[in-house]
Amino acid sequence: MFVIALSKTCSRAARARSLAGAGAQRPLGFTRNASVWRKVRPVSDTDAFVVEAELVLRDGIDPAAVGAAVTVELCGHWQHAGSCRWPHNSAIETQRDRARFRTLFVADEPEATLVRERIETALRGGLGWRVLLVQSRSVAEAERVLAERLLAEPRLAR
Repeated sequence: MFVIALSKTCSRAARARSLAGAGAQRPLGFTRNASVWRKVRPVSDTDAFVVEAELVLRDGIDPAAVGAAVTVELCGHWQHAGSCRWPHNSAIETQRDRARFRTLFVADEPEATLVRERIETALRGGLGWRVLLVQSRSVAEAERVLAERLLAEPRLAR
């Protein structure tokens, strides 16, 4: 599939008419100008995904250690410079007996399973907590802005 970069040489209405006349479906923010597609580039299968877990933290454990373990598994170190191969954001809620942890990450569709497995490996390998549940879910509406920001970030090449 290919998308077309927005052309600034004709009005939005003219762009819509030219697309409608050609029978093309217009991706949001992209257009066709005259009979020439502009700045054609392949579309990736990159999307945002969520892994969440219920954990029991040991007394005295820093809750941030859970997210750090995930970052080490995905990036090689919990404190690194530059872009990630799989941009991600982790959060933990510890106001209950069971801590609720989630990592929102960005990956190409074919790599999403690998990333989920790596996150679960990091969670199950932690010494400062016990894992009760790990599951995948879709991005919640409240997380959509964060997901869009992560999707816009540059990523390290494979």
